[in-house]
Amino acid sequence: MKTLKLLAVLFPLLMLSGFVFLKSFPGSGEKNEMETKRKLHNSPNYKDGKFHNLINISVTTGSMWGAMKEYFFKKSKENVPMDSIPFAQFEIEGFKHLNSDDISITWFGHSTVLIYTSGISILTDPMFNSWVQPLNMGPKAFKGSNNLVVDSLPAIDFVLISHDHYDHLDYNSIKAINASRYIVPLGVKSYLVKWGIPSEKIDELDWYEELRISDNLKFTATPGQHISGRGLFNRMSTLWCGFAIELNNKKIYFSGDSGYSNEFKKIGEKFGPFDIAMLENGQYNENWAKIHMMPEEAVQAASDLKAELFLPIHWGKYSLSVHSWYEPIERATKEAALRGIKITTPMIGESFLLGKKIPERKWWNSKEMSINIQELN
Repeated sequence: MKTLKLLAVLFPLLMLSGFVFLKSFPGSGEKNEMETKRKLHNSPNYKDGKFHNLINISVTTGSMWGAMKEYFFKKSKENVPMDSIPFAQFEIEGFKHLNSDDISITWFGHSTVLIYTSGISILTDPMFNSWVQPLNMGPKAFKGSNNLVVDSLPAIDFVLISHDHYDHLDYNSIKAINASRYIVPLGVKSYLVKWGIPSEKIDELDWYEELRISDNLKFTATPGQHISGRGLFNRMSTLWCGFAIELNNKKIYFSGDSGYSNEFKKIGEKFGPFDIAMLENGQYNENWAKIHMMPEEAVQAASDLKAELFLPIHWGKYSLSVHSWYEPIERATKEAALRGIKITTPMIGESFLLGKKIPERKWWNSKEMSINIQELN
């Protein structure tokens, strides 16, 4: 009871301070409202001043107070690693020896993945900040998970943004990368323009809208079951999505954030089979089970997508729920083994080639974490 009373007092104060902050910080929740809203209003997914999921869902299944109490006071004792987690030192030099049709995949933790082939580099939801929220607020990156220096990345041709939440659309990362082109769901362009990205470098897509770059490269925005909102009063004001990517005759799927739905089967039938599906697998909770997949559902989604290979993402870097930091990958690998789904488990910063030998080491186990990292590189 004392806890609830304390939250009841603190919550309005947090709301007020948050409002003041959002009005002042450039990477905050306020968008550039001068940006045109024509495409938003023409979208069949935009009604009554906001975007909607394909099916009507409840964002939370329990009370808001219950969810807050659980998050702040009932986290697993192993919610974050006690020690630095293993990581592979990212080396761009190895990319110089790729064959013209090779595609390299590098996971940098959470939902950030570098897709690289000769002449083309694609980066998803770049998040290289040590903190999820601006001004060193919110959950902090695990030790060892954020060692990449952005300057060590290759020049980035395309940045894909799945939605506007702070752990997917990061102001500092966007400003540091300076990509040639940005592909985002409807409404997200406003943020980038406000942050100084030229409008002509940004493409906004609605669900199932495609952008063909060349004979070898095409992007299609796909529906997700999620929410958006970066400020106090703009929930659902921008769209959220996944991406189906066709690159060098390979098919790649990136989920962004999404709860499980039958739409994965439709995407698999329409665009699959996929050579790899990079699917959200972490930060789940029964309180928001409709907008984030449980690990077993992520494995089911990989099956629905007809994916040759499943790469779990959205875990291993930040703690945004109450489960242990390694529970998502333990549950996903167990379910994938039971169902015969091929799964890869690279360390953060570790690269591999599609169709070649894949990382399968259970590096999150305590015994594996004690191995000298130099032996893994």
